[in-house]
Amino acid sequence: IILNPDIEFRPEIISIILNFMEAHKDVGQLLPKVVYPTGKIQYLCKMLPTPLDLICKRFLPQNLMDKRMAKFQLKFTGYDQIMNVPYLSGCFMFFRVSALKQVGLFDERFLCIRKILI
Repeated sequence: IILNPDIEFRPEIISIILNFMEAHKDVGQLLPKVVYPTGKIQYLCKMLPTPLDLICKRFLPQNLMDKRMAKFQLKFTGYDQIMNVPYLSGCFMFFRVSALKQVGLFDERFLCIRKILI
C-alpha cells in the first residue's frame, strides 16, 4: 500500500481490498473509491491524457473544458462500479507485489521531484 498521510478509511477497507485482490489474480493495482470528507466523489480514475488534453487544460478556461474533462475523469460511470482504468491517482495505491516486480518500481526522477516538493 502506498498512501498519502491525509487519507482516512474505515478499518475493514483493507480486508475488502485483500479479498478482492485474492479473488481477481489478474488485477495488479487497485484504487478504492475516494471521497472528500463531505462525501463528494474525488474523480481519481482517468483516461490517458492526449497532448490536446494537456494543452487545453493548461491554456483554456475551465468551463470550455468541462465536457472533455468529465470524459477524461470517467464521471459518466458514476464511480459506482468496478472499472479497468488506465491511469489511477497516487493517493491510495494498493499493488500486487508480482505486478510491481514485472513492471518495476517508480521512476526515480519522479521520486526526486516529490522529495523536493515535500
